[in-house]
Amino acid sequence: MKLFHLLFIGANEIKSSNKELKEIKSLYRETLNICEKTKNIDKIGNFIKDLNELFTLINNTYKRKKGYNEELSSTIRAQLLKLTERAYYHVKGKQIFKVFKAEKKDFIDIFKNFIERINKSTTLIILIDLSTLDMLHEKEIKALIETKKQMAVHGIEMGIIAEVPDNRRIINIFDSISSVEEFHLFRSEFDAVLGMFQSQDLYQRIISKVKSVQEN
Repeated sequence: MKLFHLLFIGANEIKSSNKELKEIKSLYRETLNICEKTKNIDKIGNFIKDLNELFTLINNTYKRKKGYNEELSSTIRAQLLKLTERAYYHVKGKQIFKVFKAEKKDFIDIFKNFIERINKSTTLIILIDLSTLDMLHEKEIKALIETKKQMAVHGIEMGIIAEVPDNRRIINIFDSISSVEEFHLFRSEFDAVLGMFQSQDLYQRIISKVKSVQEN
């Protein structure tokens, strides 16, 4: 997450200061140390391979004396997205990210039970997949708003997944209540992850939650 922001957020090209390279090297070593402590390191072998390739690309970019290179930058972006996606599906459902897939029957009751069972100290983002629904009723909307506010107290962000155009009615509902409560809408799980990372406000709040968890 930090690497994603350090390289790309708020800039049209990869940054190139010695300070940023030093921070990237620190993040790289920290990540490798965490990976080495993993009990079943074979399961994250591909992640480590992608991480090493990404660091080599970044290191080469910072060492260039000819300045910005669009082709190399695009390669780094693609590698970082690949790494981010691999990392997401590794931690999904375990910590940081929780995904709830709504069903038409007993949606809210099952959702409330899901919320009660999650570990709120290690969860940073809850994604609610409404792709199977074609309508939300008033009581369901109220329950989502109430839950979003409750999760905000714990520093947990909530995002809505609604595929376009299949869920246009759902999207219109959330657009209509944006003046009351604004929800972040995404087309897929991974779009939601990237969207969360690219939002400066959400990023700062998530980083604060991470620091709080680490201190405790």
